[in-house]
Amino acid sequence: IDRNNAIYWEPVPEGVTIHDYHNSLDRMYTEEWGDDICMVTWMGTNTTDGDWDQNLNTAAKPIGDGDCVVQEGLYQAYSGSGNGDSREFLPDLEAFVTSCSDKGKQLVLTGHSQGGGSAGIASLLLAEYNPITILFGNAQWI
Repeated sequence: IDRNNAIYWEPVPEGVTIHDYHNSLDRMYTEEWGDDICMVTWMGTNTTDGDWDQNLNTAAKPIGDGDCVVQEGLYQAYSGSGNGDSREFLPDLEAFVTSCSDKGKQLVLTGHSQGGGSAGIASLLLAEYNPITILFGNAQWI
């Protein structure tokens, strides 16, 4: 099985938007469910060396006001930075969360493995939106 094609929704279900950067190294999915839920899902570890480079990058990364420190590689996966500092997901994530909040929808953050670590970081940075956060087999992120 080619995990990147067979497992991660090919074709993509109607209503789901894929935010895919760095040749699928970083993937985030957004979807509005009905009248009351907005879901953000981060993809877990895939089979590329770049993805494992993120997983193994345990350097300290201060977030928020700097009092909280997370693993830099998981921050890169959360923000769509590949193995750099580009943060390509953040404008899309901020626009989606703001739109959902303006509509009074509940924000739900989720992910598995590396994606769970990414969702955990998002839960800290988006705490003002009171997200429900569901992590599956998540990487240590804090």
